[in-house]
Amino acid sequence: MNRKTFIAVIFVLVSLSIHGQYYDTGQEPASFKWEKLESYHFRFIYPDSYSNRIERFVFSFEEAYDLLKGSYNEPILDKIPVIIHNHTTESNGYVAWAPKRIELYPLPGQDNIPMDHIEQLALHELMHVLQMNSFSRGISKTMS
Repeated sequence: MNRKTFIAVIFVLVSLSIHGQYYDTGQEPASFKWEKLESYHFRFIYPDSYSNRIERFVFSFEEAYDLLKGSYNEPILDKIPVIIHNHTTESNGYVAWAPKRIELYPLPGQDNIPMDHIEQLALHELMHVLQMNSFSRGISKTMS
């Protein structure tokens, strides 16, 4: 067996055990038109059909930032993208760090605490952003 064939066989055998990452966000139809709105600390990206509700998100996230910034010594210096997916039946959100962003599924949940669901999402997800941001100082920065 020559070298090229051997390498090809190795690649085929290794690829049998490799599993791709399933990515389930961003499943909106290609026909969606997207809008962008920037506030002091965030960049909101949302479907144009959500334009009548975006001001509530802007207010809730900026208010959450004002409430939480005192808990951490280091402010957020760059505008974090907040991507709103309203074409879903989920009620959730998450923070991803590479690339840095907040993704939201703003449908009100059935088992939420007695609080406005947008305020709850803003506080919860922004807390994750501030926690991750705090890793860029002190012993955490040294270890990274």
